[in-house]
Amino acid sequence: LGAKASLVRTEHWANAMGGNFKKVIFRPISDAVTDYRLKKVDVLKKYEGLITKYGKTLTPDSIMAPELGFMFKNKAELIMTVLHSGNESNLRKLLLGRKWATLNDDGSINKSNWDKFIKRMQGEGTLTKKDYDFAQGVWDLLESMKPDAQKAHKKMFGYYFNEITAGEISTPFGKYRGGYIPAKADVHSVEDAAIRQERESFESQNNSYQFPTTGRGFTKSRVDTYTAPLSLDINMLGSHIDGVLRFTYIEPRVKQMARIVTDKGFRAELAKLDTNIAKDMLVPWLQRTAQQKVMLPSQDGLGRVTDAVAKTLRKNVATQIMFGGVTNTLQQFTGLVVAMSKVKPKYIRNALWNYVTDNKAMIASMNEKSKWIQSTQGSNINDIHSSINEIILNPSTFDKMQNFSRKHTYFLQSAAQNMVNSIVWAGAYDQAIESGATELDAIKESDSAVRTTQGTNNPEDISRFEQGTATELLFKQFVGYFNMLANLNSSELVKISREVGLKKGAGRAFYLYLTAFMLPAVLSDIIVRAMAGKFDEDDDDEYLDDVMKSFFGSQFKTVAATVPYAGQVAVAAYNKAFTDSPADDRLSLSPAISILESTAGVGIDVYKDISERGGLR
Repeated sequence: LGAKASLVRTEHWANAMGGNFKKVIFRPISDAVTDYRLKKVDVLKKYEGLITKYGKTLTPDSIMAPELGFMFKNKAELIMTVLHSGNESNLRKLLLGRKWATLNDDGSINKSNWDKFIKRMQGEGTLTKKDYDFAQGVWDLLESMKPDAQKAHKKMFGYYFNEITAGEISTPFGKYRGGYIPAKADVHSVEDAAIRQERESFESQNNSYQFPTTGRGFTKSRVDTYTAPLSLDINMLGSHIDGVLRFTYIEPRVKQMARIVTDKGFRAELAKLDTNIAKDMLVPWLQRTAQQKVMLPSQDGLGRVTDAVAKTLRKNVATQIMFGGVTNTLQQFTGLVVAMSKVKPKYIRNALWNYVTDNKAMIASMNEKSKWIQSTQGSNINDIHSSINEIILNPSTFDKMQNFSRKHTYFLQSAAQNMVNSIVWAGAYDQAIESGATELDAIKESDSAVRTTQGTNNPEDISRFEQGTATELLFKQFVGYFNMLANLNSSELVKISREVGLKKGAGRAFYLYLTAFMLPAVLSDIIVRAMAGKFDEDDDDEYLDDVMKSFFGSQFKTVAATVPYAGQVAVAAYNKAFTDSPADDRLSLSPAISILESTAGVGIDVYKDISERGGLR
């Protein structure tokens, strides 16, 4: 039961359990995450605007600071000291933690060395008006997020958290209001900070932890007497923005839902149906949603090394397999057939026609109605992050080429899937309205139809099995679609059984098999064969055997793909029994492993070939 629960996607489970579960448990969480994503795009766009105007100033050259006995790696580190000087608390922690200042007998700070250094930087033109304008822009941006964070804190805890008071800064370029940035200790040089980070990581990933949380370190009062070297990594600003927004929009709902999920009465009733569903599905779901992470960090040194290798492998393999992949792009359109398991074909047909004749009006209407669609098919958060990182990190030309390839790996597939999602959403919306649903319910049902029939990779939409370290995910690459299919079929069968019984609902069950399983599997196989030109695999001019293989083999492989690990064993056995090629008899758990297997012996094969041809003496 625990293994089964770890494969369950929450929305499918809530659909099968009935309307109240969907409205009370899943929908509030989904809506909260949608609000978080939309706000994050808004804030990051503003941050991107600041960085873009300022970016050329962030030179990679090191900056000597003999007054402080320190060398800044680059201009970005120097700017972080300016940002820390926006309030007395940060400045004190910065100077004393880095030992750039000393305490006088009366407890005040002797920061003469710091003042000399800053004056020299200003005089030499290393620090300019542009730098301080950028700093004030960052302070103002972070300040703009506080009111909503305060409201969320008051709602959850009954009081407002203490705020750090800005300190005015006088410069040759004028006076600046100052402001706040997080005063985080450098985890690479401070053991206390490293321990604290490990504790937070453990609590956020431990599914037995009583209350899943986004974390709220920024709301806690500081201990002014504690000083340690503060982090000068400008990238922490992005993670701070994300943390504040997750706390503001996701934490209240997660906290509310955690009370339900950990309630003894609720758990007792749920255990009568499934003893593991709360522990192995619901709690991990809330943890995943709160942290907004699919890929988890390993907790040991060896794991971190293998994770680094696994990340590179997954990215490169995805680029190799999917970049400009016409076959996979065509397979995306089988999603329209899958959607017919929930949306009647006539509504899909009408939506398809509307998309073909006036897709701009259709998409505009859809985006106006659905926040969730805006958050998934509008501005991409990852694109904004990449743009910011390109300015801050000054990547080489080769790195930029790699980033471009990875960014556009799925460009064809994404375009096709966005088209399919739009058609499914519009069809589901029309169906809901005609059935008498309210405008709000029709929008929510349409969002759900897209998620449950097309799938997403969002943390709140996947199962526990689909989360893991980079090394673990190497063995689960591309499993999401098949797990979505399994969840769709199982949840719809449960609904049929509950509503009319499987005997009376045999017709509905057969229709589900056709639309959500058989047709997508067979059509996908036909597309693969057509693109490869292999309708007649054995070149015997007989097609009946190939038709039978396509019909039954595609369905068998789809079923096998929904079973973790054991499915690959079954497929290897099938290939050995029913195909002529020995190449597909090998057991491969992921595309990355397959490629490694195929390339591992290339060097030896080349050597043998040259030797046999007399090329080596």
